[in-house]
Amino acid sequence: MTVVADKVSGSLGRPGTLWTLENAADVYSPYLLPVRDVLVLGAASGGIVAYGVKDGRRRWSAPRVVTKSGCLSLSDRLVVGTDSQGALRTYVPSTGEPKWTCPAAEAAQLLGADAESVYILTKDDRLRSVRRADAKVGWTATVPADFRKKVFAPAAVGPGRLVMGTTDGNFLAVDTSNGRMAWNRLAHVPIGLRPAGRPSAATPPTSAATPWTRCGSPTGSGSGASSPTGTSTGSAGDP
Repeated sequence: MTVVADKVSGSLGRPGTLWTLENAADVYSPYLLPVRDVLVLGAASGGIVAYGVKDGRRRWSAPRVVTKSGCLSLSDRLVVGTDSQGALRTYVPSTGEPKWTCPAAEAAQLLGADAESVYILTKDDRLRSVRRADAKVGWTATVPADFRKKVFAPAAVGPGRLVMGTTDGNFLAVDTSNGRMAWNRLAHVPIGLRPAGRPSAATPPTSAATPWTRCGSPTGSGSGASSPTGTSTGSAGDP
């Protein structure tokens, strides 16, 4: 897959190309992750790779990271991914210097992160938090039967809540302090949806007031969508 960076122009017409990477990206890479002055993506050769956003120069790579499991920015201070054994691995965005790891995570998929924790789905389909302060498991919770094997990433993380969409159009919100279910919506929408914006710790929103996304497009009529789904916010306490 080819990655192209275009120059932003205030005039009408086609933007100019800044740089191009031919056959550099893994076609299964979930998304491009901009972190400060680098762009992190799944590498065609395996793992993840970071390129400078201004010149497209290769900065660093982490071949042990599993691309399909996703990667996240931790407050723009670290990039986190998972290896084939499910261990969380973090890197400095500008240099790729390895930082903390958590072998006990047993991660299969990264869901999201906030200032305190990284939230994951484990290899045996449980929800788990890994604390950023000490790189240890915070809690592990069973996914309710109606949502098992259906949760997909990214999730939405807000004050006190982790909200996940499922492949059959339902929603599950858990308390970020302990993983217990806070509320759910059995919408049974025929296509997969995901929450947009940052959920609050209050009661579940109504369909008229909540923005949801369908294939990346807003479907709700209310306001309140703000930060991108799965974005880290606040200060970090990473080891």
